[in-house]
Amino acid sequence: MPVIIAGFWLAWIALSLVLVAWFLLTPKTPEQFRRAEMTSGLLAAGLGSALLLVLVFAPLPYGTATATAQETASGSASPAATRIVFQSLWEAGIGPRLAVYLLLVSLLVGWAALLAFLHAHRRNPATLALLWGVVGLLVLAVMLGIFSIGPVFFPVAALAFAAAFNGSRRQPGPQSGTTS
Repeated sequence: MPVIIAGFWLAWIALSLVLVAWFLLTPKTPEQFRRAEMTSGLLAAGLGSALLLVLVFAPLPYGTATATAQETASGSASPAATRIVFQSLWEAGIGPRLAVYLLLVSLLVGWAALLAFLHAHRRNPATLALLWGVVGLLVLAVMLGIFSIGPVFFPVAALAFAAAFNGSRRQPGPQSGTTS
């Protein structure tokens, strides 16, 4: 089972890196830069929101339950059985620290999308600085939750990074050679 989980995480991280590489390498014109920045930000928000919903409401393996041995009517004891309990965080109860963590990540994901969208349309340097700040906080959130649910948000942070990076890239200016 641990090999399957490790393989899943490696595939998840590889997929996110391929997506980021695609968004970093493909833009060539100013319009493509703008579109790549906006798309990366919106994908980060969509993926982050979907992951948050799955983490909170989908039944995930939460722990194990062990049934104790019981005597049957014939006098023999049935062996103890252990099974994996599938429960959503909503059913299991979200602790205050986890609730704050999930709230902060959801706010950061929303801000990443909004700032990427605004910077792609207005090219305001202050918006880009705020976007880089949100990316840094998302990376910090992934690192703080590294032993819990933080790695789930690695692709989200990678897409937000792609949005900020595409917004920071120097875009080719208009073609010189035309005379007015």
